[in-house]
Amino acid sequence: MDLDDRIALVTPEGVPLEMVVAGIGSRFIAGMLDVTIELILIFGLSLLVGRTTDGGIGVVVLVIGLFVILFGYHILFETLNQGRTPGKAANGIRVVRSDGRPVGVGSSITRNLLRLVDGWSIITFVLCPVGFVTAFSTAHSQRLGDLAGGTVVVRERFRPDRRVTATQVTTPMPASLDWDTRGLGPDEVAVIERFLERRFALGPGPRMHLAADLAARVRASVPGADGRLADEQLLEWALARRQGRA
Repeated sequence: MDLDDRIALVTPEGVPLEMVVAGIGSRFIAGMLDVTIELILIFGLSLLVGRTTDGGIGVVVLVIGLFVILFGYHILFETLNQGRTPGKAANGIRVVRSDGRPVGVGSSITRNLLRLVDGWSIITFVLCPVGFVTAFSTAHSQRLGDLAGGTVVVRERFRPDRRVTATQVTTPMPASLDWDTRGLGPDEVAVIERFLERRFALGPGPRMHLAADLAARVRASVPGADGRLADEQLLEWALARRQGRA
C-alpha cells in the first residue's frame, strides 16, 4: 500500500474530510513501542505483587493486572488521548472512527479485544500473520479489529513550522464580539477544530471547499456571525468564542 494513500471520509454532518491512511510499517513500529511499555508495566507489576502478596491472592491480582495492562492500556489512551497510544503518538498516527470522528469506548473495546485473534497482542503474537494479511488485503490497511470496530488508523500530517492550531487565532477578535455560538454542537465543534489543525496539510482546492462548507454551517447556526469575514477567520473566531476564549 502507498504510504501516502488517502481516505475520503464524510462526517455525520455531511462534511467531507480527507485523511492519510497510516502504513503497515508505522503501525508496526508504534505497536512495538507500545509492547515495550506494556512489558515494562508487567515487569513492574510482577515485582510489586511478588513483594506485597502471597499465594493465591497474588496470582489473582497478577491476572487482573495483566488484563488491565494488555487491554486497558490501549482503550484508555485511545479514548482519552484522541486515538493515540504513546506508540502511535510517537509515530504521528492515531485511530479514528470510519466517519472521521474520535474513536469511542465501544469501538476501542471491540478493536482491542480482537487483538487476540489477529495477533496484535503480546499473548497471541504468534498469530500476527493474520493481522498483517488482513491489513494488506483491505483498502485502508484495516486489521480485523478495525473492521469490527469501524475504525481506521490515519497519519497526523502537521507541518511543525507552519502549523496553526485550533487554539490560535491568527486575526485578533474585537472585544465587542457577541456571537451566540451555543447553536454549534459538540460534533460540529470537533469538525471545525480538526479542520483548523489540519488545513496546511490539505491541498488548496479541498481546503477552500471545506472551509466554505464549514463557514456556511457556522453562519446558519451562529446569530450575528459576520458574513463578510473570510471563511477561515470566521471559523477561528467561532471556535474561540465557543470555547470561551473570546
